[in-house]
Amino acid sequence: MLMPLGGKGDFLGPKLWVFKQRMLWWLRQLHYGRAVSLLRSGVTTWFALSRILWSLSIVFVALVV
Repeated sequence: MLMPLGGKGDFLGPKLWVFKQRMLWWLRQLHYGRAVSLLRSGVTTWFALSRILWSLSIVFVALVV
């Protein structure tokens, strides 16, 4: 990252860099949160589906036997 020397650029450079780093961090946090929520919803859906299939198989076995 190039820091301009002298004048206002010298003052704004580091501030802009910090702001950019913070923005990148927030974006990363949002992306991570979305991935975690997607994973969590996927796991709950799979769990619900497996429960439904399990109960259906029990009913099927009860009907057959």
